[in-house]
Amino acid sequence: MSRRKRPAGPMCVEPLELPERAVRRQILDYLRLNRIPAWLTHDERHRPVETGIADINGVLSGGRLLVIEVKAPHGVVADAQEEWMRRAYRAGACVIVARSVEDVRDGLRLDNYSAIFKSGCATIDKAAR
Repeated sequence: MSRRKRPAGPMCVEPLELPERAVRRQILDYLRLNRIPAWLTHDERHRPVETGIADINGVLSGGRLLVIEVKAPHGVVADAQEEWMRRAYRAGACVIVARSVEDVRDGLRLDNYSAIFKSGCATIDKAAR
């Protein structure tokens, strides 16, 4: 039996892209570990009660609403979702569009807690309030 040789030089490996469902689960686990009560508003089996509502809601200390829209790596925020998140932000909610747990962690560290993603680029929307 012959053994296959490894190719010489560094190997280039694409980062693993998790499906949106797996990212949602990781985010909920992260929030639970950090004692932030959070829940799914809808999933593949249950439709949202309102068009544009975010995937995850939670409550931060002091009673502030946490709103997280989870997107796949190349997913785009729909107009109805962006409008809903802007309304929530104007009302005082912490709004994050997350493609990973790291986006949630970073979003929670921001002063004004609003990370709205357009075409894959993060912009902090402090003027929307």
